[in-house]
Amino acid sequence: MNGDTTARDFPVTTTTAHTYSRYVTPGDSFISRISVFVAFALATSLVSYHLGADINWDLLNYHFNNGYLYTHGKLFRDSLGTIQSYLDPLLNSFYYLLISTLPPLWVNIILAILQSIALSSVFFLSRFMLGSGTVRYPVIGSAIIAISALFGPAFWSEIGGTMGDTLLATPVIVALLLTVRYMTMVAAGAQRLSYVTLAGLLLGLASGLKFTNMVYALAMFLSLALVLSLTGHIQRRTTLFAILAFGTAASVGFCLIYGRIAWLLWEHYRNPIFPYFNNIFRSLYLGGYAIHDSRWIPTTLYAYVGIPFNYLVRHTGHGIGRPGGMEILFRTCFFAIISVLIIPYIWLQRRARRTEASPDQIGRTFFLTFFFIAFIIWAHMFGYYRYLAVLEIIAPLALFIMLEDLIPSRYAMRSVGPSAIVFLAALFSFPHYTWGREPFRASYFGISKVPLDPYRNSLLIIGHAPMGFIIPYFPSTVRTIGIPERIGRPTKEFQKSYLAPLHTFRGPIYYLTSYPQLSKNSGIFDVLARYGLHISRRCAKITTSIYPIAICRVRRARHPTNEP
Repeated sequence: MNGDTTARDFPVTTTTAHTYSRYVTPGDSFISRISVFVAFALATSLVSYHLGADINWDLLNYHFNNGYLYTHGKLFRDSLGTIQSYLDPLLNSFYYLLISTLPPLWVNIILAILQSIALSSVFFLSRFMLGSGTVRYPVIGSAIIAISALFGPAFWSEIGGTMGDTLLATPVIVALLLTVRYMTMVAAGAQRLSYVTLAGLLLGLASGLKFTNMVYALAMFLSLALVLSLTGHIQRRTTLFAILAFGTAASVGFCLIYGRIAWLLWEHYRNPIFPYFNNIFRSLYLGGYAIHDSRWIPTTLYAYVGIPFNYLVRHTGHGIGRPGGMEILFRTCFFAIISVLIIPYIWLQRRARRTEASPDQIGRTFFLTFFFIAFIIWAHMFGYYRYLAVLEIIAPLALFIMLEDLIPSRYAMRSVGPSAIVFLAALFSFPHYTWGREPFRASYFGISKVPLDPYRNSLLIIGHAPMGFIIPYFPSTVRTIGIPERIGRPTKEFQKSYLAPLHTFRGPIYYLTSYPQLSKNSGIFDVLARYGLHISRRCAKITTSIYPIAICRVRRARHPTNEP
């Protein structure tokens, strides 16, 4: 630890000049790299065209609308008062600008091309980790791994969509590639602290754009500290500098992206991540508790262990609440196979520790450590499969590495076997369901602005159905408000501030809901009555390609109460 030569858990060999150069200089030509990016961009574009235009629930509810509100300076003035009203405004602004300026086909293709970079990144990560000479055909193996990632339930279902999990997988995987390179180079005697600094910056940026990526930032920090601490011939100073550089860069990246939004939320609600973690920030506008979706989180050790094996059977809509679930049907066997191989793999590595580990093996140890730590953190924090997208993308590589290390080098199957098993596992995992698609049309959502012009200078009360997608098509002078029953347990202070327009607005007021809800749910009228609002049952109809929307005139019989 202090520069001595005493080996600890992972002693490192010395390397030849030829081997050393592999960790310092890349070996692929520029043309070959561009070819990889083009190939995967074409593949995802074709899949996006086949699937159709994305109309997932979150896009209809808040992705498109949050982007519109943020870019027009109306995020707080016209908030819909939901848990998601202040989520990811920068990322959603990107979606809004795409959808509002380009035809639906081009929107999906652009998103698909950006998502394809994650596949190219996992190809180059695989190419580096398989390129030590132990794999006979590393390029073919890397291609099979990346193609297998394409067939993942989360990745495939999100191609061309606005969920963001696979779109932001790229900076996480690039950060992982940089850190794996750093680990192998340090083990080979090189020092490239800039690699972990850039990796931390990328993960900080990704976390600022979408909070769920904090799982991977924390997992990489812990894995970096753990593996460096247990690797022989690595000085304590090197370990300390690496984790400090990573942590500092991640913090800077997060603040660069999220800093302004955090300040705005602090100014308005005295909670920089409102409405989350209010048990810590104690904003007066919400109860002093933490909003947390615990439907998917396991509650017992048995449930934790069983998560990977739950994926062997397709989840159904009735499976909401099962540990590690998701709202759409999916299945995958990658995590189950990897879980089965953990014990023999660890046993083999303990035996191998009696001999000196190569820099490549140190890189593999870090990669697998990151994989398992990230899975454990995810299961504890979310347990929701879609947030596992990064691990789904790199799972074929993790399985390939474990199989290759478990198969003795004297067997010819050491090259062919892992590739075949990975590809067959990908075919088993191939999804047949998406988050909602429709044919490509001339305009997204099939909405025309012309019929909405008469509603300028109005106040719109938005109902419970996902209807945020229609708000940007109204004139910009329209004000919007939601019924603040979807943000948790708002306090009287929040109700008084948020419901102020119902007292002060002098123009016409309308209530928006879907026609099916209006005809089937009489409770809507009871909810509004609690706020002193009465709506006409004779409503106009707005046509969209999603579903028809009813817009009903509202009258105030008395001042609304401050109680929901």
